[in-house]
Amino acid sequence: MNILYIEDDLHLSKIIKTKLNKYSVDVAGAGKEGLKRFRNKEYDLLIIDYYLPDTDGISICKKVRESDKKVAILLFTTNENKEIIVEALDVGADDYLTKPFIFAELEARIRALFRRTEDLKKGKCIRVGNLVLDLSKHCIFWNEQIIKLSHQEYLLLRYMIINRDKLVSREELYSYVWKDKNFYNSNTIDVHIKRIRKKLQNFTKDKFIKSMYGLGYRFEESV
Repeated sequence: MNILYIEDDLHLSKIIKTKLNKYSVDVAGAGKEGLKRFRNKEYDLLIIDYYLPDTDGISICKKVRESDKKVAILLFTTNENKEIIVEALDVGADDYLTKPFIFAELEARIRALFRRTEDLKKGKCIRVGNLVLDLSKHCIFWNEQIIKLSHQEYLLLRYMIINRDKLVSREELYSYVWKDKNFYNSNTIDVHIKRIRKKLQNFTKDKFIKSMYGLGYRFEESV
């Protein structure tokens, strides 16, 4: 797996690169250098620090998503600023991690991102315990019993399963399902999530969908 790490803290980047020695890690010390490397090489994951000397992580995310390349993005932030986190997710970041963090958490996030990428490439079934998303049949099952969902409910649950263990904002979910941010209504999302939870409760007591107050939802694989 190839990783590009865009970070101006040379001491931290050296530590992270050394610890991630089972991957191929390239380091760029600024945004322009990072974008140049990204355009000239294929990467599976970009790790981008929000604060860079010549730009910011959100601007890098936007430019990466404007390209035709499919790559996972993990953004490093140094605070819990909700506006920054939500904006980063909206412009295409797959996940974020707040500094300081423990290395085990970084490894877990990387594994989850790689796993999601592989699932989409295979285009078959994604299993979360007894819950199965069949991408070819466009159905979701509990064991072998189909869960009856409306079209919007299916799209919402599908998106959260694909992005499991990642925080997704209400705006992100609304944009994916209804395709129009201009008429965004958070209550619409909340009502549909409530219906999905109720339908899942007919099959299991496990609470997969967790509310992240003020931010959105997270579908947790480990329940």
